[in-house]
Amino acid sequence: MPTSRGALTAQVVKGKIYAIGGASGNALAVNEVYDPEANTWKTKSPMLTPREHLASAVVNGLIYVIGGRSGGPSAFTNLNSNEAYDPETDVWSVAKSMPTKRGGIAAASLGDRIYVFGGEALTHTIDKNEEYNPATDSWIERDPLRTGRHGFGVATVDRRIYIIGGATSPHLLTTVTLTSDVEILTIEIFAEKDIHALTQAIA
Repeated sequence: MPTSRGALTAQVVKGKIYAIGGASGNALAVNEVYDPEANTWKTKSPMLTPREHLASAVVNGLIYVIGGRSGGPSAFTNLNSNEAYDPETDVWSVAKSMPTKRGGIAAASLGDRIYVFGGEALTHTIDKNEEYNPATDSWIERDPLRTGRHGFGVATVDRRIYIIGGATSPHLLTTVTLTSDVEILTIEIFAEKDIHALTQAIA
């Protein structure tokens, strides 16, 4: 990758990998694309808002880059920025901001919606679960996580999003508490109405 960095986000669109944001001392707006077939990198248009510990998801060929933070590791500022990137035109546009400013989050798309989970502030972890609808450029709050967390993983299988592991205390504490808990967001559709239930799986 041309730019060395951590705390970035990456997504795949049409067989190419887009590595966006992150930090190398300061938060970055870098957007670089990797073509696995050609084994080459290209620099694309940067994000509008430099940030790290951000999240992203793909809906209808657009990459939505959400939340994150700016500043250093001991004095960071959480953000609620939401920007849409079109790989076809190499153009960024501003979308409706996430209701809660947070970094250390994870996101997943399911159908035509994006779900953003968890995060951390300077003094506590966050249990938020907020859903974004790109078609209406609107947000709603869904059932929170049972355990607030940051630095965790998410994966989508069928109509379920699995929220896996992470830390349940902020990274600034002397001792950080880790978890092996797995939570599941199950989405069922009845008569074109989404029914959402957040349950906890056996770790």
